[in-house]
Amino acid sequence: ELPDLKKNYKQPFTNLFSAALEMSEAERSLNNVMNQLSAFYGEIQQRISHYELRDESKETDMETFDQYASLLEQRKSHQDNMKPPTKRYLKGMTISFDANKTKLLIGDQECPLPPYKNEFYLCKVMFQHPLGEPVEWQDIYSAMAQSVEKYSEKVKDAKENRRPVYDAMNALNSRIKELCETEDELFRWNEKTVIRVF
Repeated sequence: ELPDLKKNYKQPFTNLFSAALEMSEAERSLNNVMNQLSAFYGEIQQRISHYELRDESKETDMETFDQYASLLEQRKSHQDNMKPPTKRYLKGMTISFDANKTKLLIGDQECPLPPYKNEFYLCKVMFQHPLGEPVEWQDIYSAMAQSVEKYSEKVKDAKENRRPVYDAMNALNSRIKELCETEDELFRWNEKTVIRVF
């Protein structure tokens, strides 16, 4: 039988970034993945050596040998294509907000936003202020509250009102990270204010 580790890698990784994403969901580090893969292919190499010494006339042995040889060929191909993830940075990129088309423009990327939803109003308010200027959460909330009637009944509860602003900021940061393949955050929460970092 093939090594049990093969079951853990049903599809090959084309790069280390893909591996890191998949393994993070399983709470395993990339180093752990690479160590397991090395052990896996090391076992294949040992078994190939074992079958090379056996009677080649045995059809079952040769079939197994061919299986392992094929896996090693795949490994070589994937290793040739493996490249470390390319980190992208928001610094230096041209970033703007198009309210009419409800989207963020980040370099050559477009980030569509749900029209007239919390993320839209967050951007609309934030891009009316200079880069790096702290914007009070109430200013953003007011724009959201004007569009969503249910919020207007909760004005007295400040903590509850801050939540939709905070959640919209985090959701937008996550979307930008995924779209632009970056770890940078466009917006940052600080002392009950929101700051546009880039």
